[in-house]
Amino acid sequence: MAAAGTSERPLRRDAQRNLERIRVAALSVFAEHGLGASHELIAREADVSVGTVYRRFPDKEQLIDTLFESELDAIVRGAEEALAMPDPWEGVVHLFSSGLERAAANVGLLQLITGSRHGAARVDRARDLLAPLTTEVIERARAAGVVRPDAAAQDVPVTMMMLAPLIEAGREIAPDLWRRHLALILDGLRAEGAGRVPLPPTVTEDAMGELLVASHRPRSA
Repeated sequence: MAAAGTSERPLRRDAQRNLERIRVAALSVFAEHGLGASHELIAREADVSVGTVYRRFPDKEQLIDTLFESELDAIVRGAEEALAMPDPWEGVVHLFSSGLERAAANVGLLQLITGSRHGAARVDRARDLLAPLTTEVIERARAAGVVRPDAAAQDVPVTMMMLAPLIEAGREIAPDLWRRHLALILDGLRAEGAGRVPLPPTVTEDAMGELLVASHRPRSA
């Protein structure tokens, strides 16, 4: 019996090591290629067999749900940070920019929070946590007179939906272009007479052509 136990122990360690390699590889692959990435691509990145990936995660939804829990939690934390900021306007800026920054760095996360068919239950739970925080941030800014009186909490997710195609199209061409257009949106949200801030740079004419072509590529997930 002792000999059998000794022979099994390395297999358990190998299995755990493979599991961690799959998780790390899948997070990297989804971040770069989106949620439509295949088990085969994950297996190559993890340097394991495709069969090993399928055995551990026969359902890709389970893998997505596991991997993106911490990413969605981080977006909720960003809203909590926004509410805790002493300056109501800085809180509004952080509310918009913190989530967009994470999504811009992760194709899979961007797809997840802007309508992908994957991870719907996990995203719904995150939205349930985000909604009251977002409302508080916007209402506090309205009460302080730093945003226009008709600003609404719904402006936050709608802005993310508007900027998501620009983030995807500009990823290789102009990865920071979304910041300029977020600044324009925030400028429109500010209360009258609150002042304007300089805009981040736009793209060159040549890059604009590439951007338009990229914007017509089909969404991968």
